[in-house]
Amino acid sequence: MKSRKVLAYQQLVLECAEQLGRMFKSDVKAIKKRIEDLITRDYLERDKDNPNLFKYLA
Repeated sequence: MKSRKVLAYQQLVLECAEQLGRMFKSDVKAIKKRIEDLITRDYLERDKDNPNLFKYLA
């Protein structure tokens, strides 16, 4: 996320699952929950025009 700054939701979930898959079997529900947590902690935000896009803030 740091290098791209903006990613679509599905792309972000797939990228996380792919990178975590190298270490262990990832759970998509857990990834989605962590993304929502990053939004509440102000690391990510949804785009105002397109809620499917996420912007990196930190």
